[in-house]
Amino acid sequence: MRRGVRIGVGAAVAGVCLIGHGAADEWRAAQAMGGDKSGPDVVKVRSKPATSDGMNLEYSMPELRVVTEAPKTAVASQAADASRTVLLLGNAPLAGNEGEPVLPVVPCYVVLPQGHVVEKVTVKCGLPEKLPGKHAIRHGARAIPLSSKVPHEPARPNPLIYESDAPWPRERFEVVSVQRKRGVSVLIVNLNPVSYRPKSGRVSCYRSMGLNVKTRPAPVEARLASKEGISAKYRPDPINPLAEQVDNPDVLGTYEGK
Repeated sequence: MRRGVRIGVGAAVAGVCLIGHGAADEWRAAQAMGGDKSGPDVVKVRSKPATSDGMNLEYSMPELRVVTEAPKTAVASQAADASRTVLLLGNAPLAGNEGEPVLPVVPCYVVLPQGHVVEKVTVKCGLPEKLPGKHAIRHGARAIPLSSKVPHEPARPNPLIYESDAPWPRERFEVVSVQRKRGVSVLIVNLNPVSYRPKSGRVSCYRSMGLNVKTRPAPVEARLASKEGISAKYRPDPINPLAEQVDNPDVLGTYEGK
């Protein structure tokens, strides 16, 4: 997984009218999480009013929970088979490449104002909360095709990570991509609220993270192409409303339908 990537595609959202499709500055369940979003133990988000510095979203994390997995065999001393800790952060999904620590990730789906592209993405974290004790975090398994009948060695912890005490992940966020959904540009960012120092077993969690997305008007050629119908126009979905799939539905008010 790429971490800490920034996309240089350019400035401010000043003058953009953000209306409709949900009120800003109200806490609601973050929409990209799995499971039940109605309970108290969920990741929450609120979209702050846009300024000349861009769009601001604040994420609130539930309490970090620790679950210990028992060894899979009687030989618990083997590195790949020893008891491992799993960290659960409400309804946030777990992610970890082969040999890397498996940690909670908070995906953010952010609507870009119509006719705008991303210039810069930044994240500010609150004070970290330290988890008591030392923890051996489970590492990611090896991907094996279902059709494979050949025995495979289990994945081993990456020594470059697990024999170091540098915090993992290296960055607090990752810009994944900008996707188009029913004519709307949606930026996908993964937040990494949990920090793990493998050698010492120390874990900390950022319960508050602020996401800032600065945009600028798209190049003239792209805007002309959209007006001429080359790009898809915004098409509301009455069955699965896009407002229920993104973290800042108020920005959908900048889009014009057919």
